[in-house]
Amino acid sequence: MTIFNTTDPRDIPAYSISEAAHYLGVPSSTLRSWFAGQTYSHQGVSRQFRAVIRPADPKRLGLSFSNLVEAYVLTAIRRKHHVGLQTTRRGLAFLTEKLGSKRPLLEEQFDVVLKARVLRGRVVDENGAGVEGAIIQTNAALGTTDADGYFRRGGPRLTSGTRRSASPGSAR
Repeated sequence: MTIFNTTDPRDIPAYSISEAAHYLGVPSSTLRSWFAGQTYSHQGVSRQFRAVIRPADPKRLGLSFSNLVEAYVLTAIRRKHHVGLQTTRRGLAFLTEKLGSKRPLLEEQFDVVLKARVLRGRVVDENGAGVEGAIIQTNAALGTTDADGYFRRGGPRLTSGTRRSASPGSAR
């Protein structure tokens, strides 16, 4: 029996760190630290940066297609949504420990929690059409969207079990 008979093809190591970095537009050193961790020095004390994603082949740092998807999602979280790595780690740890998600970057759909004092933008669907009635909540404000998808302050009160949100990354 070969590896192809027992393993999902998306989980077979097929890419090097440098190949994946090229495809994702991420520095090799960043990708290596996400998959292998990194030792660094802070004020003369040696510290360890823990890996964020488990590689398909930890010994050779071979990455699978699924690893590329995980790295792509992490890149989007960091670049597009400007979420810090510590915050991302806490979220991933919660999904793994409390909800039992084995690979949260592959398995879960994320909501982005905003902390802005002034909320500007628009919620759109995958076709670019405005989404009416999306509930937007920050620490400072609660609002909904109008027929064109633009934010407006105020709106319905959230009660237990009532939750509508736009898909991740759809707020512009």
